[in-house]
Order: sequence, then structure tokens, then C-alpha cells
Amino acid sequence: MSRADSISLVPAKVREQVEISGAIAVSATKNEVLGNLVEFEQDLKDIVCPKEADECDVSIIAVDGAPVPSNNTRALRASPREDVAHLALSPAVPPRTRRRALEEGISVEFTMLVTKICAQSCPFDAAQMLQLYNSASDELQAAIDGGEGLAGFPATGGGVDLDDLAQSFDDLKWYPSGGSDWPNGYCELSADDHDGRHGQGHASNHACCKGSYGGQMSAKCMSEMGSAPTLSPTPEGGLAVYYPDYDVAWSKASCVNTYPLPSGRPTYTSLLACCKGAYIGQLSGACLAALDSPPTTSPTSEGGAAFFYPDYNNAWNDATCKNDRPLPFGPGGRPTYDTELECCKGAYAGQTSGKCLSQLDNPPTLSPTSTGGLDVYYPDYSSAWTVASCLNTGPIPSGRPTYTSLLACCKGAYAGQASGACIAKLDSPPTTSPTSEGGADFFYPDYNTAWSVATCKNELPLPYTPGGRPTYATMLECCKRAYGGQTSGKCISHLDHSPTSSPTSSAGLDVYYPNYLKAWSEGVCINTGPKPSGRPEYDGQDKCCENAYRGQVSDVCMCDVNPCYSCKCGGNCPNLRCDA
Repeated sequence: MSRADSISLVPAKVREQVEISGAIAVSATKNEVLGNLVEFEQDLKDIVCPKEADECDVSIIAVDGAPVPSNNTRALRASPREDVAHLALSPAVPPRTRRRALEEGISVEFTMLVTKICAQSCPFDAAQMLQLYNSASDELQAAIDGGEGLAGFPATGGGVDLDDLAQSFDDLKWYPSGGSDWPNGYCELSADDHDGRHGQGHASNHACCKGSYGGQMSAKCMSEMGSAPTLSPTPEGGLAVYYPDYDVAWSKASCVNTYPLPSGRPTYTSLLACCKGAYIGQLSGACLAALDSPPTTSPTSEGGAAFFYPDYNNAWNDATCKNDRPLPFGPGGRPTYDTELECCKGAYAGQTSGKCLSQLDNPPTLSPTSTGGLDVYYPDYSSAWTVASCLNTGPIPSGRPTYTSLLACCKGAYAGQASGACIAKLDSPPTTSPTSEGGADFFYPDYNTAWSVATCKNELPLPYTPGGRPTYATMLECCKRAYGGQTSGKCISHLDHSPTSSPTSSAGLDVYYPNYLKAWSEGVCINTGPKPSGRPEYDGQDKCCENAYRGQVSDVCMCDVNPCYSCKCGGNCPNLRCDA
């Protein structure tokens, strides 16, 4: 075998490469950085490149947000050779740094290309990548804290981009640091899931801080991020968002962007947006006066707010929805709705007085017939039931049931009426009071018997006046709604084909409704049978809380659903970080 043949049998080395992005702020002008690119790159290389790397190079790719001209870009900007396995995690602009924010100075964005030379394929794994990132981040931070400069210019902040690393490796996630010192807790990137003790992990540092340290007064977690969206300093030194100042009376307050952001405070992208969202209708104009070019009047919608809210100052049965200014509550203090109709349906569903709906510009009414009456009939509650009939006189009283014909009304509202007063109004009245064979054509709960052993009935005459009890189209529906959770199974045992057990669990009804016996701020949703007549109902307890107690600051309703819903619940929740 010739020497040339033996050489050709030696396998070629494999070059595995990975690209890491970052940014650093320096006290220099753009031209000063561009004029000293080689020195800047060499100093960065000395700082961030790991000593054990086979090869490592650093290239500056942008200065002050502007890409560096191509003739200044090094090998990193060129396409890798075909024999190089190149892993580019993400574009380098703009990076989200792990450490200190770029608080002052000009931003210099860079990429570091680390090369590993192997006899055969040896791609970087998650652990190696994490080691590279941590090493580069720690060295860069040490250089900043130690006062080291780049090309003779002081470095004031910066870091490497860690979020892209978590997004590139499934087994790397952001976890809370844990421990008992929650006010000073932070998030860290790790391949160790801590056996689930620190939660499921997050794809980004920001998501981890929001999920595990939301409301942290010290803002330690967000400050560790550096360039977190809500904490990035503005050129004037404040936050990049504005929030209402609850420490000052509403009539005189304004919006501020002072650090740190108070827990639970709503935020807005601009001062004007905050004034419009939190202080709309403020007669003093104190908030708008803080604008660079304040308008002459306080922002408002013609006729009031652009939304409606329930009036908690009046009894529920006599209350309505309002959009009056100024608002009688702070942000989040009451549920709000886009329209008055939506507010009436959401906050006053089942209101028998119909007070809320009566305040609509065009309250629901029924079109009059050609003869001057309505095209529907309703029972006459102003007369005694034994001698009453059905009417179609307009307007229809609020909350009154309606029927498509006089006969249907007589059968529905006056079935079993011995006097026959209702059916006597028919053009061709039958000789007896209308009834269904064996009873009424609907079922009602038997309130004369103890609930645990009661059933549903359709016996005539009815033992109550119209509207006095809920009615159901079938006996099964009546048993489910009025006697759901009845452990004796008495009601369903009277069905023609009764099931073997009560149609719901022993916990109660299969629907939930708001408990109006408690103050709204302390109210919860319950499924205790029987459900009071006219009460709105929901498929789940959480849905009931979201609709009936939306905006409840105390979280009492949602805490009843989930003891770990928020820190206000007071539950023993290891994954919920709350201030002591």
C-alpha cells in the first residue's frame, strides 16, 4: 500500500459549532465603536470565550441597533463550510440578556462562535450548551462589575441570551430558585426539574418570573432578567409602563412610572393610555396635566363611560346598570360590560322586577297586533287565580311568562282552574278546564314534602299560583334540577324507567348559581338544591364565579373553587409563592 493510499484512510475531523448571542453597553459613541471594532472583538473574545474550547471567535454584528457593514463582519457572518455541523440557536438581534440591563451607553451586539473538533460526530448537548452560556454570562458580568473596559471604553451592562437556549433544548427550562426567601427569589435555567418541587418549568425567564414571582415587591426576579419588558428603564430613569397612583385621592391622582411596580397594579403602554383607562372623567384633569401636551378637558365618552357596570348601591332587585362618571370603584373593583343589555343579562339575570332591562333605550317589548293588542298572551296576576284569565294588552308587564295563543296561556297558567274563567274567553271554549291526561303537561317540585324524600309532580289543580314554583318539561329534568344529589333517590324512583342512582353526585345539583344571601364581596357559587326561582345557573362552579363574581377583589368565589387560585385563598400551596 502506498503512502498516499494510507493517508486517504485517515478519517476527517468533524467540526461542531454553536453560536451564542449577546449584547453589552459601553460608554462610547457609535463612531468610536465602529472605529475600534477589532479591539472590541478581541477584548470580548478574551472575556467570553471558554479557555477549553478548541476554537472560539467573536464578531460584532450591530452597534446601536444598526447592523455592522458587511466588510467589517468576520468569519461568523460567512456561510459555514459543508464539513461543519453548525447550530445557530437564534438571530442575535435583539437579545434578551440574563444579567444587567443595558441601562446606559451604546448597545454593542455580538455573537460568539464556539467550535469543537472531534474524530466523529459530537454535537453539543443541553448540558454543554448550558455550561457555555453560564460561563460566558458569568465572565461578562465579572468584567462589568470589575470595571473592565472594551477597547478602553467602560462597560456599563450586558449579558448573553439564555431564552433561546431553553427554546432549543426540550430538557432545559426556567425554574424558580426556591427556598423560603420568596421576596428575593429569581429564576434560573436548568436541566434539573427538582422532582417537580419547583413546578413544570417555563420556556422563558419572563414567563417564569410572571408565573412564580408575580407581585414580588422587590422585583428581584425581573431585575435579574435585565431587559424584562415591564421593568426596562426609560431614558428618564422610570419604567417603560405607567400605572395609576392609588396613594393619592382619585380626583387628584395621576399615572406614574416609578420603580418598583406595585403588586397587582394595572399597567399601560403610555401616560395617555393610563389616564384614559384609570382616570377617564376626572374633572380636575390632574392626570392629563402631566402630559407633555395635555388636552383642554378630561377624556370621556359622550354620555358617560364606554362600558357599563352594576349598581351595588341599590338593592339587587331594584338595581340597574350604569356608565356614570366618575366611576364609584377602582380598577377591577366591579365587573364591566360592553353594552347595557350585556350588563343586565350578566349581573341581573333573573331579576323579577325587570328594573335593569326597563332602563334600556329600547327595552324588549312585543310588537302590537293589528287590533291593538300584543301577538302573545300572558296571565293576569292582578286578578285572583281562580277567576283570572290571559291577556294580550300592551305593554307586557316585566317578567311575565308569555304564550303564543290564548289556549296555550290558559293551559300553561290556569290548567285545573275549576271556574273555567280563562278558557271561557276562547272563541269556542271547551266545556271543561284544559288539562293533560293524568295531570299537567309539565312537572313541578313538591315543596310540601321533606326535600330528601320529595318527588316531582304534575297533579292538578296546581298547589301554587303561577310563577310560584319552577316548572320543567319532563319529570327527569325536574328531578335533576330540583332534587339533584338527593341521596335517597326518591324522585328518580318514580320515573317510568328510573336509573339506579341519583342523576348527579351527592355533592348537590349539576348546576351552580350565585349565593345572594351573602354580600357580593364575600359571595360564592353553590349547587345546593333546590335552586331558588329565577337565579342564573352555570354548568360549572368556575364559570359561575367568572360571570357572577367577575371583578371580586377578595377572590372568595374562585378560592372556593380552587384553594390555590391566588395568595388570597390562604391555602397550603407549595407551588404558589406568597409574601409572608
